[in-house]
Amino acid sequence: MTRRQPETGSERAAGGTTGRIVAVLAGVFVLGVAAQHLAGLVGADAGKLRILAVAAGVAAFAGTLAAATSKRLLPVVASASFGAVSLVTLTLLSILGTVILQGQGREVMLETYGSLNAAIDLLFLGDLFHGFGFSALIGTTAGALVATVARTKRLTLRRLGLIGAHLGCIVVLAGAAVGSIWGIKGRIKMHVDEEQDSFVVQRSDGTTARIPLGFTVRLDAFELLRYEPDYRLSIFEVEKDGEKLVASIDPRSGKAAEKLREHGATLVGYWPDHQMKLEVEPAAAGGRTVAALGLGTRSNGNGRMWILDDGTPGGGRLEGAGIGPLAFVWDAGRAERLLGSAEEGAGPVHVIAIGSERIAVEVGKVYPLPGASGFFRVVSAFGDFVIDPETKQPSERSASPNNPAVHVEIQDGEGSSIGTRWLFANFPSFNHGDGAPGPDMRYGLEGAAVMTSGTLAVGETRQVWTIREGKIAGTRSFAVGSTIEVDGREIDVEALHHEAVASYRHSSRSDEARNPMAEVQVDGESLLVSPGRAVDLGGGLVLALVPRGDDVRDYVSTLTVMGESGPVLTRKVEVNSPLAFGGYSFYQSEYDPRDPSFSGFEVVKDPGIALVYGGLGLLLASVMHVILVVPLVRRIRPMAAGAGPKGGS
Repeated sequence: MTRRQPETGSERAAGGTTGRIVAVLAGVFVLGVAAQHLAGLVGADAGKLRILAVAAGVAAFAGTLAAATSKRLLPVVASASFGAVSLVTLTLLSILGTVILQGQGREVMLETYGSLNAAIDLLFLGDLFHGFGFSALIGTTAGALVATVARTKRLTLRRLGLIGAHLGCIVVLAGAAVGSIWGIKGRIKMHVDEEQDSFVVQRSDGTTARIPLGFTVRLDAFELLRYEPDYRLSIFEVEKDGEKLVASIDPRSGKAAEKLREHGATLVGYWPDHQMKLEVEPAAAGGRTVAALGLGTRSNGNGRMWILDDGTPGGGRLEGAGIGPLAFVWDAGRAERLLGSAEEGAGPVHVIAIGSERIAVEVGKVYPLPGASGFFRVVSAFGDFVIDPETKQPSERSASPNNPAVHVEIQDGEGSSIGTRWLFANFPSFNHGDGAPGPDMRYGLEGAAVMTSGTLAVGETRQVWTIREGKIAGTRSFAVGSTIEVDGREIDVEALHHEAVASYRHSSRSDEARNPMAEVQVDGESLLVSPGRAVDLGGGLVLALVPRGDDVRDYVSTLTVMGESGPVLTRKVEVNSPLAFGGYSFYQSEYDPRDPSFSGFEVVKDPGIALVYGGLGLLLASVMHVILVVPLVRRIRPMAAGAGPKGGS
């Protein structure tokens, strides 16, 4: 059994000294608090209270120096222990002042802290940095450091550095005291193009006051910067009182498939910017075929573009992609029937096929379900469907019909809604919905029945027609390997098939998460997971594709300081990069995601900041002096004297 060594006299003395120092500092703080209560009882207003707080700090500073004149108290007051304990105490109180709300009204404090607010009020912790107690502690610490410096008798290089370090701490404390007493902190809330010449401060009694700036600031612009959305395959356990996150899996990770298998699912693929890519191959005997024209441009990085003619009156169309409008039909007779006047022209036609019936539909109209008792209504239609990454709502990616889709509501025989479905032209076998009953439905976006202008390629005759006002204005022959001209731009003809088979496969337009989608297999069934569409894994588990965390990266305001004759200074203000002018600093502090024109700023005036930075600079220089300069001088002196090392300096 190891016996505990008894404490030495010096250890007991050190512990006792530290305890006495803590007791002295606590007494100083309590005396400051009592003086502040007394000032409140005699009716001192906010301005007088600030002056009295400065007086409390000065009194504590003078009292500490007076105590240092006593031979009995000097070793305690002018000691490293007293300075260290004092600085630690101020640091802990400063941390407490950042944790507890400062300068708020009584109602807010009661709502936030409840019964603890009585103690906060008693010690003035809700306005700590303007309190008499905190000011008195700063004065006491500064006095102790001055006494420590004054106690130094023999001045050496090392002691010079230590004196500089102490003086640096004193200057920092003085700057902090000046800032806490005479500093001002408030807020400005503005909208774009709005000007303000004052800001609002919150008083300790809960009231507000408007302080003039002495100049005018204008908000020129506000910009919300976002990270690229970071989507995760998240597995939730559905419970009675909500959902519990079980796993969050990066779909791009090499371990994603393994982690999904632990929950009964197999990852087939993930596409951050999903699209169904068209692939065309010459047709073998039998099966449904289409005519196909394959085009390429030297500036197109997306590979070959296809125009398909499935025999509908309008043929195939290609608009957008920087080369349209361009139509393609195989039969020359059908091409001639396409021509017409502007009055006869019509836009693309939405067609829904149910069994053997093909129904041309319009948004908002209701149609009977063939072979079933019920109806369907087209809720909305999109030419280039995409899920907006910000709003998570369906939207148009572009004006080109790259990903046509319709949203259909299924109704019973009485016209009541029993569910909805999403139908996509590019992958007709995919019916995304909420399990609405009803027959199989397939959707297609067919070309216009009349062409009044543009370029028409005719596969049967290998000719390109230029159409103006519904008539042929010019013709030109083409072949595979040649070029055709569309709107003055040369396009390569890379393939031409009378009979071809078209299919679609999942692909991604880019690596950016603009339209994320994953395919998983659950019990042998292939299912697609996208934002807003979850997959039931069974056993109370649900798989969803959700963004991880807040995607806001930064918010930036453009502020202009206005003078009598016009703009004086313009600067972008963002978090930790303020605008400084006229003794004030404007910090970006808030925004409203519902109002893109709004921006909020914290306005700070700190007259002690220069002292704080100056003191820190002196402290750093003094430490570097002790660490680097003193040892260097000790090595150089013996070398200059031509002798060995001598006593320390």
